[in-house]
Amino acid sequence: LLIFLFFQYVHSLKFLAFNPLMGMSHASYINKIAEILYDDGPEIIMISPPMSGRVKVVYPRNWTVISVTMASNEMAAKEGESASNIYWKYKSVFEFMKIVESVTNAGVNQCEVTINHPGLLESLHAEKFDAAFAEPVDWCGFGFFHLLGIRSYAMTMTVPSTDNTFRITGLPPMISFVPGMTASFSDKMTLMERVINTVTVMMEGQFVAAQWRKYQKNFQKVDPHFPRH
Repeated sequence: LLIFLFFQYVHSLKFLAFNPLMGMSHASYINKIAEILYDDGPEIIMISPPMSGRVKVVYPRNWTVISVTMASNEMAAKEGESASNIYWKYKSVFEFMKIVESVTNAGVNQCEVTINHPGLLESLHAEKFDAAFAEPVDWCGFGFFHLLGIRSYAMTMTVPSTDNTFRITGLPPMISFVPGMTASFSDKMTLMERVINTVTVMMEGQFVAAQWRKYQKNFQKVDPHFPRH
């Protein structure tokens, strides 16, 4: 009898996956993590905001997938290319900034549509998730988790840590011997190149932080007490 009473309090873990459809590699990566978790027993609920009409994903398992309306402007597209291709075609730090700003603005617009989807926050809050995971290519997911009261979450990445993702983990960028993303020289830098690298990475950091803060306006409309950074 005691064993049966115990069983009623046992439940599988429940994970929320935030998987914006902005590029096949990113979406497939989150899918694979969800697949591994799902096969091990936890329940998976995935929200997939459509960041680009060109990205079509097949979900490998029968977990719950929540789709929302796409924002009126598709994610940064240039001459028919996908945003994921554009992202790596910059030739200078200033081109990099323009691309990041374009991608961010599209992400912010989609984020506003997502968090204001009728009944979405309320229904997901009632799920009482144990944990969540998302990739910092789109910062909407992490603010979304905060609005839902999820305190245990993981940051996943499809690429090695870059200049501006080091700060997320608390590690400083190693600018004295690691070239920044937009650098045109190798790790064998002259003194002047090290100075240029330092200034460039710091400038990029301030710019990217400003892009991140754009998401906060959306979250603060929903929760005026949403943390400010």
